[in-house]
Amino acid sequence: MTKTIVFFGDSITHCNKNKPNSGSFDLGEGYVYLLDKKIKVTHSNIDFKIINQGLNGNRSIDLVKRIDKDVLSYNPYIMILLIGINDIWRQFDSLHIKEYQITNEEYSCNVETIIKKAIDNKILPYVCSPFYLDINNQDSFRIKVLEYNEILLTLCKKYNLQFINLQKAYDRFLLKHPYTEISSDKIHMNKKGHEIITLSIYTKLKDLL
Repeated sequence: MTKTIVFFGDSITHCNKNKPNSGSFDLGEGYVYLLDKKIKVTHSNIDFKIINQGLNGNRSIDLVKRIDKDVLSYNPYIMILLIGINDIWRQFDSLHIKEYQITNEEYSCNVETIIKKAIDNKILPYVCSPFYLDINNQDSFRIKVLEYNEILLTLCKKYNLQFINLQKAYDRFLLKHPYTEISSDKIHMNKKGHEIITLSIYTKLKDLL
């Protein structure tokens, strides 16, 4: 029986999905593609399918609106959720757009709706933290990211889910390396940066494959 895994998120997940001549037409060029390759090598006996449902610019409310079509319709075994950075980003770069100025409670409600829909449809959610490649704890963007991560950790404890702390993984990297080794804007990564996500998710996922 084929095990389907859906990756649900924004541009970090999308990562040039469907780009002509990319060599990874349906999976993009980031961590989803790298995980697909890693699972094929390390679990060659398993019949599985990976679906990339990242969409550039998406916020948590966008995922609420499209989960039925883009996740539930595929009846996956697992959903890997990575969302939140655009909820934060729009609060900094789009102050004039009222609908983008959401509260922490609204973000929490959106993510909980996604989690509950998955669970109600017998899909196992894995929840990844949003991240920002700056270890300055006084940075206002990082402060908001850490608040979101606490929200996600609380939800994971409530529903007994795996929380994949990508911020922590990147913080370890940044103690010895400048962010410019893996990113130009502290949010979108090159291949080396995506490898950190790949390893973080695979470490949590491998025992269920």
